[in-house]
Amino acid sequence: MSERNAVRLLKALLEGTLSGRVRWEQTASDTAYVVSFADESITVGGGSDRDQVFVRISSGDKTVDVYTAMSLTLEGSSGSTLKDLTDLFEQLFVAARRQAMSADDVVEKLLHELEGSAAGKAKK
Repeated sequence: MSERNAVRLLKALLEGTLSGRVRWEQTASDTAYVVSFADESITVGGGSDRDQVFVRISSGDKTVDVYTAMSLTLEGSSGSTLKDLTDLFEQLFVAARRQAMSADDVVEKLLHELEGSAAGKAKK
């Protein structure tokens, strides 16, 4: 896959994730998330440093390709800067993690408990 197509794929994944069309799931790792298609899957993972985010494309049980912001920048044909690609990888990782971990639901639950607790104390 050309680097330009890899960037298009990453942008489509981010857009699909934000719109809810792409559904990420947890993996055995607490820093990697996967979305499955008919025969392929895509894993996004990372470490404590935003420069460590990677995207792995698999077909069946075989890895087809792995991308990082640095690898796409070094190839040079994507037309994007390292900062732009690092931002894109980080945005995708964060969106996938939030969705796979149901972060919005957890925040809502915490708010409900905190606001309910505050209301209960105000009544006393």
